[in-house]
Amino acid sequence: MINQYTQHTLSQIIQTRYGKTIFDFLGDCRKNRLSYKEAALLIGYTESTIRKYCRKYQITLNKLPTNINTSDSLYHNLLSSLQDCRFTAQNALYKKWLHT
Repeated sequence: MINQYTQHTLSQIIQTRYGKTIFDFLGDCRKNRLSYKEAALLIGYTESTIRKYCRKYQITLNKLPTNINTSDSLYHNLLSSLQDCRFTAQNALYKKWLHT
């Protein structure tokens, strides 16, 4: 992982590896629908650094990685349950209170 103590800046590394400006590189990440995390893994910087440069150049990337398979996840099960209307505002947070 590269940090502030290295000799090369993010702009220099992007220019050396890809022959592009950082603006063009981030634009390509956006076109390829990469997330902040995927872009960070691609070049070896932290996600917060990628977010900082995206804010600087007013570029937004996906918040979630594109390779997540939500069909097998707990998130997908919860979402499908909510869409099936098994949960309503009345029963989603319902807790049976025990009186002793």
